[in-house]
Amino acid sequence: MTESIHLEHPDLVRLLDLWRQKRPGGALPGRGMFDPIELKFMLGHILLIELADGGRFRVRLHGSRLVDQMRHDHTGRFLDEWPYQPAKDDLLQACARVLETRRPLAVGGKVSSPVPVTYEALWLPLAADGTRIDMLMCGKQYERRW
Repeated sequence: MTESIHLEHPDLVRLLDLWRQKRPGGALPGRGMFDPIELKFMLGHILLIELADGGRFRVRLHGSRLVDQMRHDHTGRFLDEWPYQPAKDDLLQACARVLETRRPLAVGGKVSSPVPVTYEALWLPLAADGTRIDMLMCGKQYERRW
């Protein structure tokens, strides 16, 4: 079954297509199935979030372009320690939703901290064993439109 998701940014559409191609027999793809070379079009715009003990979410990779936009590198930090509200709540809700549905999730909106921007994001579940979600990949694109 193909997930119906509305995305406007062409790189996010491409990322979703790549994720769909990596689904062996409909199972969830694992992080190891993605070669950084084939993700070159999104490098710098990706968050990798690992599921840590206790049900917490830890930032494994905070893409360099996202770091530039947010003016802080959150790699290694837990999402519940994220300093910006309501961005922290939005991130935690997106993670919980993807875990619950086991499907890609497209979100967008406005963020005013630290710099006012609009964004579009694609959240993707990943599972090294094809079943148990152990990581989330988020491709995010920012624009200064407001």
